[in-house]
Amino acid sequence: MKSMIWLLIPVVFLGFDPAPAAISQSSPDRTLMADIEKAPVLLETDAGRQESSMRGQIVLQRSIDKQGQVVLQLQTLNLLIAGVKTRQGRGESGQISLSLTNPVRTFPRASKAGETFELELQMTGHYPLINALKGYGRADPEQVDNYPALTEEFVGRLKGELTLPKGEREDEEGSLTLTGEFVLGQHIVLAAIRRFIFELPLRIHIFPLTCPDGTVSRTRTLCVKPVFVRAGPGDSTTAQEMYFAEQLANANAIWARCCVRFVESSGTFVNRADLQVLTTNDGITSEEEADLLNEVDDDDCVEVYIIESFAPQSSHGGGATWGGGTADTKIISAANNPPINQRHLAHELGHAMGLCHPGTGCVPPRADGTAGSLMTPSGFFADNPDVLRQQECSNISNPLIRLRLLTGCCPHPDR
Repeated sequence: MKSMIWLLIPVVFLGFDPAPAAISQSSPDRTLMADIEKAPVLLETDAGRQESSMRGQIVLQRSIDKQGQVVLQLQTLNLLIAGVKTRQGRGESGQISLSLTNPVRTFPRASKAGETFELELQMTGHYPLINALKGYGRADPEQVDNYPALTEEFVGRLKGELTLPKGEREDEEGSLTLTGEFVLGQHIVLAAIRRFIFELPLRIHIFPLTCPDGTVSRTRTLCVKPVFVRAGPGDSTTAQEMYFAEQLANANAIWARCCVRFVESSGTFVNRADLQVLTTNDGITSEEEADLLNEVDDDDCVEVYIIESFAPQSSHGGGATWGGGTADTKIISAANNPPINQRHLAHELGHAMGLCHPGTGCVPPRADGTAGSLMTPSGFFADNPDVLRQQECSNISNPLIRLRLLTGCCPHPDR
């Protein structure tokens, strides 16, 4: 670790214009957020030790319990590590994504600088090489539009030293020195990545946990990249583009109840006439589907492939999600979905955020949806319910999701 150069990690915040809130070392009920950009990380792999770079986000909640003690809850730790060489298969791991399996609480201790804490936690890891060598899991008979990616478990320790502003009405910024060391746990798929270590000096942004009228709220964003499948450069995709725009607008309208916003990235095209209509394989990813999924890789976004149709036409209820809850999530949607299926993409984006159909027993960080909600499967020529509940809002998870600030408050999901 001595050979590594630790850099001050820049933190990027979205603009907002509320009245500044008073923040002090004793202020309860605060959310602490920091973006991580191009941080150094040391990896131990099956090909030896390698240095890489890491980006992501950490979100902590700081509050006071009934006994007057300070409590910190680690709510989000999303890490995206640049790919490294391995000895397996194609050799390149592709981007390594890690997300917190479950929120973790701790009681920090006072120090001269501020507060120190130490957490033992579990993270879920994934990288595209797993898909390339192992494929996707079989779709459960009760959720034939949701093909899970195989993931690995990392267990370890996170240490932090937190310094908050001491005076009233100061800038809502503090500092956090974060040290982490994680090793591959018992859930092993490839074992190409075995250990990772990092040390990060961060600036954190502090804002109220609650949302009274007129103060700062927050939203979660997820980048979505449309990929239009056509016969060639002269082939029109106007109908597919109109279909995607309408579906994305509907998805944003319903997921706004959970303070989630889908940000559209610039679209791209796949010139493959043989992949405009995809033959499916009854719960197992077909060769044609796998071929299409390999066409485009965007490290920052969920790819949404728009095809003409599936064969048979009713397959997947019009579309499906592969690798939901990971940074390598991909969706295929058929533009010939009947007009009644207006919330098809909203449903699939729920899978992209780690939600399963109700009652399917998904394990963290993936989670079941609630009965009668948007996550209830529709089947073909039927729409998903226009219902979201707090459980859906609380359980979404994908390493690509980012917490952002906004002015104003979000509606309640059950309304």
